[in-house]
Amino acid sequence: MVSATALEADRPAELISMWVAPTGRGRGVGDEAIRQVVAWVRENFPATDVELSVKTDNIHAIRLYERHGFLDAGPSHYGPDERLMRL
Repeated sequence: MVSATALEADRPAELISMWVAPTGRGRGVGDEAIRQVVAWVRENFPATDVELSVKTDNIHAIRLYERHGFLDAGPSHYGPDERLMRL
């Protein structure tokens, strides 16, 4: 399950949440979810970045996002144990 929002054209779209059932992990489900969200943003808001917040200890998620070109963009406003990533 994945959800994203783009409220304003001059602000980044935000990947709000992403969850893959344990039985789907390691099967490309997360990769496809990221591809779909990015494709949706690029089609509907072509000049908009995509950003997300991720727990600093969630190494698997960070690697997934990095594989799709997301870069660390500094501390997240959600708390000290989260990082902002942006594409």
